[in-house]
Amino acid sequence: MVAGLTLFVAGCGGDDDAGTASDDPTTVEGNVLFWTYPIGVSGEDGFWDPIVAEFNEQYPNVEIEVVVQPFQKREETLVTAIAGNQAPDVVYLNPNYIPRFGGDGLLEPVGDLVDDEFNDAAVDSMSWEGELYSVPLLMQIFQSVCNTAVLDAAGVDTCPETWDQLREIAPAVKDAGFYPTHYEGALGVTLTQTFYPYLWQAGGEVLNEDGTEAAFNSPEGIKALEFLTELAGNEWIAARSLTVLDPFEQTPSGKGETAYLPSTSLASLRGVGLDETLEVVPPLKDVEQVAAGSVGGLSIMSSSEVKPAARAWVEFMTSAEQMGSFVHATGYFPARDTITGLFDDDPKFADGQQYLHLVRAGIGHPEELAITDLISPHIQAALLGRASPEDALAAAESEVNDLLARRG
Repeated sequence: MVAGLTLFVAGCGGDDDAGTASDDPTTVEGNVLFWTYPIGVSGEDGFWDPIVAEFNEQYPNVEIEVVVQPFQKREETLVTAIAGNQAPDVVYLNPNYIPRFGGDGLLEPVGDLVDDEFNDAAVDSMSWEGELYSVPLLMQIFQSVCNTAVLDAAGVDTCPETWDQLREIAPAVKDAGFYPTHYEGALGVTLTQTFYPYLWQAGGEVLNEDGTEAAFNSPEGIKALEFLTELAGNEWIAARSLTVLDPFEQTPSGKGETAYLPSTSLASLRGVGLDETLEVVPPLKDVEQVAAGSVGGLSIMSSSEVKPAARAWVEFMTSAEQMGSFVHATGYFPARDTITGLFDDDPKFADGQQYLHLVRAGIGHPEELAITDLISPHIQAALLGRASPEDALAAAESEVNDLLARRG
């Protein structure tokens, strides 16, 4: 559907010149429609009022209309708006949208709006084929965490930081009546936070360099899946979590029964009263040290007829001052490495910022979601003992390669 809109957008009659904000902000004019999404703060709509007011102190002739869209049917809503010539001028996007929308010419290149203060991992995740299509605003890292109460009950002194260290503590934790670790294998759960990090930590990749063939059916991929099947086969992870996605508070981890969580949200753990027993450690490592996470950025639609005004809004929001203020209010990390010290009053959360350069937010391919849907059942089959890791990855490879061949 996205690909089919490319020619339509090209003929919309928008300004062919992306334009740049004038040296005199008062000469920049236009009404900018900005689509964002719920950011988890009270008074969602009112949150933006003082930000827009501050922007208008610099750009008095630009009107910013902020529309908070629901996450539900997010892509469908945006595609429908594009097809109906009702697209926003600026939209908040995550990395999985960049190859599809940027690659089909629906987004403006914005590489000139970033400098060397921006986190390289964030910039890479918002790029497609060497072109930046979204200026990074925020970053998220899913941190590695231990429940010290469980470790103490098991007589374990150290929270694991490597695969081998997790193997070492697992028998004692299980003997004490707890789960050594956690894995969500239910279909529909993103592999970016489950299987892919283990694949990357083993030194593997999901696709080859040019994205034309699967690369996960490799010695590294087999090693990663063998490790996960070892966890499952030894009952070091809860069997139910391999097929059912329960509310977090109903899981062993949410009940305080899991020793080590390799990729989790501190907010979720704190929400069930586990803050006092949490120890945050570096991202898990085998051959490589990799963390799962995400990036949020601001993109300018190619169909916008007010590109200079849209660029002014994006530049303003991703400036060091506004970025720092925004992430501090919303509980994310800044996409600029030079912004530090925002969360010094929360050392456990702040600890994650030093590992942002290790974040991988996805595979950066237009068919990312379809590829995940093809691989997931085979990973689950291996974890349930219905297929060997070798057979599971070979079957998934065949299906993914068929998809990529059809795409051309």
